[in-house]
Formats: sequence, structure tokens, C-alpha cells
Amino acid sequence: MTPAELLAHPLAHRAFTDGTRNLLEWWVQRGTPLLGAEETRRGQLEAHLQVYANAAPPDPAGRRLKTTEAVNVTEKPIVWTWRHRLLRGAVNLLEGEPEAGKSSIMYDLLARLSRGDDLPDGAACEPHRVLIVGAEDALECVVLPRLKAADANLGNIRFATGAFDPDLNHSQRIVLPDDLPLLAIAGGDRDILFVDSSINDLAERTIRPGDDIRMRELLGALGDLAQQLNITVIATRHARKGGSRNPLEYGSGTMGVAAKARVILAVLRDPKDRATRLFARSKCNVAPKVATLRCVFAPSNSLVPDSPLVVSWHGEDPRDTHEILADIAASYAGRKDDSSKARRALAEWLRDGEWKTVQALRGLCAAASELTWKAIEKARVEMAIDSERRAGVGQCWRDPYAGTRTDDTQRE
Repeated sequence: MTPAELLAHPLAHRAFTDGTRNLLEWWVQRGTPLLGAEETRRGQLEAHLQVYANAAPPDPAGRRLKTTEAVNVTEKPIVWTWRHRLLRGAVNLLEGEPEAGKSSIMYDLLARLSRGDDLPDGAACEPHRVLIVGAEDALECVVLPRLKAADANLGNIRFATGAFDPDLNHSQRIVLPDDLPLLAIAGGDRDILFVDSSINDLAERTIRPGDDIRMRELLGALGDLAQQLNITVIATRHARKGGSRNPLEYGSGTMGVAAKARVILAVLRDPKDRATRLFARSKCNVAPKVATLRCVFAPSNSLVPDSPLVVSWHGEDPRDTHEILADIAASYAGRKDDSSKARRALAEWLRDGEWKTVQALRGLCAAASELTWKAIEKARVEMAIDSERRAGVGQCWRDPYAGTRTDDTQRE
């Protein structure tokens, strides 16, 4: 079948992803004979379509669709832990650069929630019971002093520091999604579950970087946990290296994380005043727009060296996340940065969606005198390029989003 025939097939809209259909449309528009790698890919698509078309109908006695009549659904109100910012029964994502102050701000908020004190925008709240999972810093000398400095009700806070393995007779690091059942038990009497470690770090032993499907499944499972226990799940994620002007692509890793989170919050350095942090909402499809909040950090006791930082809130900022990220990008406009060149080059080299050896890519990089291999490796991480060792050829890279990237190499 030709690319045009594949694209026009009645089942194409179900059998192929948006990226595959974009690739077929590009082949049709180009109108020239397919290259060798493209012809191989065309054959794979044709075989996939044939398998999809010949699939047997579902067994009535096996797995089947569960449906519910609309009249049998009981309407429930949306419940907010913090109105229009932290949603109960859902996954809330907190993003920001390393050292931007994500944990410091969250410990301040958790302290307020633990004692039922007013939140930074003046909203009242009831006391909440909190479970902190996988704290990156030492509990005794970092986390606990921060909570005490923020005047937290420690009786309402519990830490999940690891998972005990009876076979090894000691605790190991918490791993997602393997330890979700243990979190369900530990969080059964809690109101808030805060995942202090980056969600990507807790999943790195079971989900390879760039695996969008598995990350969506993990966030979906966390969302199910939040609904079943009726708790607020807050997970953290580092910002993408090099940043992004798109708030939904600001976080590192795959888009699946941002897609499954119901609320996304961001901690951003104010480009006009680097000492100020901006607490902005990047995504929420069940609430109106809310104001960005401003805050600064200060030692809890200026007379004691290395005393923990406390957060001081300073009202609202008129900018939203889009505007702040645009200001950040403008502040770096005059700096020499090869990252955009590297991303464009890498997208071009991997545009056919096939595996390419690192050795071949190094050769292309050497031929491009304006690029360094370090910049290419950084671009691979920023673009979530697949990497694996393949038999007989060694380490290889592949762009899972080939054909779907815009001119600035961001995914459509």
C-alpha cells in the first residue's frame, strides 16, 4: 500500500497515532519515492494495519466494556484542599528548577495545612494529616527543622522513609509503581500525600526515561489512589533542562506526566528580581484563572548560623505562567546558547523515527563544526530521545516523536 492508501484507509484514524498520520501526510505531500529507511517503516505500518484489521472480535465471555447509565451516576462536588490550587482526589504536580525552593514552599504550605492555618492567599482551611514520601533531604537535620521553623503541627505529619523487605531484613528505597499498595495502606488515614522526591526519580528503576505510556499509567494509578482514599496527592518534578515557553512542557520527562496531572503548579524565579519566587498555576481544567503569588526566603533566626529558611509571602503578581516563562526566555535572549541548534540538528538526524547508532551521530556532530557532542547529549535529554543498547551495533538513539515536532523541536 502506498502512503496515500495507508492514510485513506477507513481504520487509519484508529490504528495509527497522530504522529504516524502526520508522517504519512508528509510523505504524501513530498511526493518523491521513499528512502530505504522510509520504505522499511512504510512496510511496518502496512503490516500493523493488516493485523489491526484482521483482529478477532472480543470474546463475550472474556474482558468486556463496563458502562453506566448517566441517571445512575451520583453527582459530587469538587473538593479543594486549597481552593483552585490543590485538588482533593487527584494528582497535583509541583514543578521547578533544582534549588528553586519547591520543597521549602511545600513545607510552608504543609505546615499551614497541618495546623489548619490560613493559606498564603488568605483562604481558611481545616487541620490536615500529611504523609511525606521519599524526602530527598535528611529528616533529622533538614526536613524536621524546616517543618518546625514553619510551625507545623508535627502530630499531623508522618514520613514514609522506605519499604521494608523481610527477605533482606532491611528497608529499601520506595519505588513506583511497585510500592503503590504500601502507600495506599500508609495513606489510609491521611488527607495529603506529598511525594517530595521527583516523580521521575522514584520511577527510574522500573520505567525507562521517555516511556510515555508507562508514566501515564503511573500517574493514572496515583490518581486512582487519590480517588479511592479521597486524599490530595502532590508530586514534584524538576524543570526541563533548557526550560520551555510552554507551561505544559516546562517539566522534565514525558508529556504523559503533565497530561495525567489534574493541577500543575510551578515555582519560578522572577527574572526581574532573582531573590523572589513566583508560585503560579500552569494547568487546571476545573477552575477559573487564579493569581500568581510572590514569596521570598529568609533565615528563621538571623542570629543562628545555617538556620532553616522560612517563606514570607508578599501578595500577588499580575503575570501568569506563560508571561513569566516568556520573561525568563527574554532575559536569556542575549546569552550565547547552542541548545536550540543542537535540538534542531538532532531532530533532523532522527526525523525518520528509526534507530541510529551513537557512533554515526557522533560523526554527524563532528561534521557540524558549530556543535559539540555535549550539547547534543543535553538535547537528547531535553527532547526525551529514546536510548538503548542494540545487539551488534551498540548504543542507539531514536526519536519517538519524529514527524510531530514543531520548528523549535517541541512536540505538537
